[in-house]
Amino acid sequence: MTDFNEQNTRTTGDNPTSPKLPPPNASSQTDPPEKDTGSGFQIPTEGVSAKLKTFVIGLTVVTFVAFGIFTAMLFKKSMSSEEKAAAQAPSNSTLWNTQALAVAEKLRDSGLYEQAVTQYEAYLENPNLNLETRSNVAYIMGGLYMELGNCGEALVWFFHSEAAVKDAPWSIDRNKRIDGCLHQLKANP
Repeated sequence: MTDFNEQNTRTTGDNPTSPKLPPPNASSQTDPPEKDTGSGFQIPTEGVSAKLKTFVIGLTVVTFVAFGIFTAMLFKKSMSSEEKAAAQAPSNSTLWNTQALAVAEKLRDSGLYEQAVTQYEAYLENPNLNLETRSNVAYIMGGLYMELGNCGEALVWFFHSEAAVKDAPWSIDRNKRIDGCLHQLKANP
């Protein structure tokens, strides 16, 4: 086995084809020499130029911004598709309110006025009902309360009907019923 000095003398000899190593006592504070690739182009060993760094950083920022915009557009498109699907398909609450109306009408036709009133009230909880529908349902509820002999509550619902749509097709009958309930309340306080 050869010792370190013999090996070092072999690699640092005067042979022009052997690689040259710095002596063991050489200071590491000196800049390393540039490497020759054999094509005449020398690769810098100190680092990358400031222009190249700026270009790469700028390109990276542009890439991230483009990716962010693409992601936002994709998210927006998927959300609008979900909203369209939700708008086209009736929600469970809408179906439930439609069911409440059908149940209320069957109860009314069966003479179960108190139960019908409860179902009509559940139907009116739907915020998407137009004023004409609200007026009609309030008018029907007023009539049910009249059938139950509760003119005070009937007037509440007749007035709701009148406030929603003053000139509804049922307004003539509604006004007659309002007058009848007011007359009855004055006669029997």
